[in-house]
Amino acid sequence: MRITPQGKKLVSELVRQARAHDDRVLAPLAKTKAEELETTLRLLIELHRPTA
Repeated sequence: MRITPQGKKLVSELVRQARAHDDRVLAPLAKTKAEELETTLRLLIELHRPTA
């Protein structure tokens, strides 16, 4: 399975939008607090992944 050039362009734009959103949401926090939040959220995601 391959992603078409159009699909790659779409994914690239969506990633750009997601990063811009993250920047806006985290802007009020100090850099260390933003990093702590990201680490905690990643941990929660990992802890709730279905087991194989």
